[in-house]
Amino acid sequence: MNISEIRAYFEGVELPEGSIELSSGELVIDIRKMIESHLEYLTENKGNKAFLPYYNRIITVINHIKNKKINEKT
Repeated sequence: MNISEIRAYFEGVELPEGSIELSSGELVIDIRKMIESHLEYLTENKGNKAFLPYYNRIITVINHIKNKKINEKT
């Protein structure tokens, strides 16, 4: 996913309430703020591999939201 696709995804999705744990010891308390700041960093540093962890965390949040929706349906 590129930055435009990530922005579009978050415009059309309801964010989970409360915090989410991305991995052991990696807790996001304010999801909206995390997404906004990470997208800003990625936009300002496009192509800079030093910011790859920001991209990876956003993708992890997207996967978490998608998995949660799948689990709610079953």
